[in-house]
Amino acid sequence: MDHMDISEITNDPLWKLIFANIEDDTLNKTKGVLPKVDVLKNIYLDLFEKYFNFVKSLSDDDFDKLRTDRHNQIKELQKILNEMAINTNPSNFSMEEISAMTILPEIIENNQEDVINKLDDINLSDRDYEYLFILEFFARIELFIFILIGLFSLDTKDRIEKIIKKNFHNDGNWSYAVSILTIQENLVKKKLETMGMTKLEIKEFLKQKGNHFQNLVDHLEEKIKEKEKRNLSISFYKSHSLRDMRNKIEHEGFDVKVTSEDVKSLLDDIEKFEKELFPENQ
Repeated sequence: MDHMDISEITNDPLWKLIFANIEDDTLNKTKGVLPKVDVLKNIYLDLFEKYFNFVKSLSDDDFDKLRTDRHNQIKELQKILNEMAINTNPSNFSMEEISAMTILPEIIENNQEDVINKLDDINLSDRDYEYLFILEFFARIELFIFILIGLFSLDTKDRIEKIIKKNFHNDGNWSYAVSILTIQENLVKKKLETMGMTKLEIKEFLKQKGNHFQNLVDHLEEKIKEKEKRNLSISFYKSHSLRDMRNKIEHEGFDVKVTSEDVKSLLDDIEKFEKELFPENQ
């Protein structure tokens, strides 16, 4: 991902300084580990100095304008968050919690006087503000490192998608679908292992049954009923169609188009299947 794609969506002066330093070609031109370390050290020191001087130079009008810009940016980001909340079904949060989180930034921004009054009540000294500023700055650097870690992950994802797009005229949703459907087979085998079968026994069982995965699922059904004394729900019995879908996509369906909605639907089914097999872990 191009760094500038990220920097262009923010009005935060610190982030603009960070990305300006990243785009500096000095690091690329420097050879050797220790010399590169020295360049990185100088970049960070330069970043500190530039940001401190920037804050120091702000007039009251400049600060008010910057605060307004940041307020508008937060509102734009909030719209994105709202869209993501509507288009996803996060199992860890209720819809009330999702709604509360999406409107929280606007509530805080529209009640800045409460924040100011709270600071007045605490009666912070100049030294306290200095400490807060430095701690906040380090928090920004920490966040920046987390984003760099994310960019490494995106690099792997982009390389995979490049192969899929170039050869199959497909996208990342196809690889997500294959991955999700592969999880289903491994969940079945993992459950059988927890019930006493070894990897070798599972392999031999499949070999004897002509390597038909559904026979393994049927065997698991019998074991669950026998050992756990419980009946299975429809989520378990959908596993046969999921297996067929995986075979179609993975072995002969590189040209099958998979949408993000398809991926979410498959993920919902696999999560239900997991809960069916391992109710004690939920």
